[in-house]
Amino acid sequence: MALPVSMEDLELFPKVTKSLDLTPGTTYDPAAIKEMLTSLTPLWWSRLLISTRGFTINLLPANDDMTLFTVDDAFTVMHARLVAQPTAPDSDERRAEREKFISHIYTIVGFPSVATVLADLARGGGAISENVSPFAHPTAGEAFTTVFGAPNEATYRIADGQKHAYLVFSRILSLLQARWASEKGKKKIRFETDPEWQPDNRVVLFEEFGRGNRTWVLLDFDRHILRFWRPRGAAIIFGDRFVEKKQREGLRLCDMCGMLEQGRDQFKALAGFVLCSPECAQEAAATVK
Repeated sequence: MALPVSMEDLELFPKVTKSLDLTPGTTYDPAAIKEMLTSLTPLWWSRLLISTRGFTINLLPANDDMTLFTVDDAFTVMHARLVAQPTAPDSDERRAEREKFISHIYTIVGFPSVATVLADLARGGGAISENVSPFAHPTAGEAFTTVFGAPNEATYRIADGQKHAYLVFSRILSLLQARWASEKGKKKIRFETDPEWQPDNRVVLFEEFGRGNRTWVLLDFDRHILRFWRPRGAAIIFGDRFVEKKQREGLRLCDMCGMLEQGRDQFKALAGFVLCSPECAQEAAATVK
């Protein structure tokens, strides 16, 4: 069974909102999650995370680089933990690990007043009023330490920033679980199959090009996606039609990593390869030997 999802789906990605809604997702159905992890393709999960990450980052407070980078890191971790390698055989053990990670996410977002508690910890409030520290909680502690790390001041600051990613993702995934269970869906663009898919203009941070820069302004999540799907990363992020349009305009893809040129003839050619960086040139040279 497929689960159609669209960036025009206003229930998942509302366009009218001006700030992040940190209300956590409340639907956690382990059976539905197991089916979704088994049935939906790595590309579906990858594009779900790409879209959710872009939606989240574009609603963060302006000029808050610390939160931006910690949220970016959280989505990189989620992608690494939840998306199966498309070129490697999957296993029951790996699927069980993905199920456990999602379970940890819902334990975290379901902790009472979690957003306030993490903010208090980040400010140095080791004793959080009458609340028990989530990192020491008898049932929730494993989830917090597994996802964020051992409890200390640095971990508290990271968790306070990353909570935005996990709260938003949990809410969107809760909506999708409900749709999966009821076999409903909006018959629009599918993340995993439709070549017209592309994130809307609010989530494409990569289009904010710097003058004279080598290429996109990338964060760690972007680099992770390019490595994970290489050399198809640009098409995974932007959609097949977007990349095809740029290629018709004369722009090229790096043959090693899949990076898209920002301007014509920006990338160098070496031994028949189009290459975006010295690192990719070294990799190409190694393949020729």
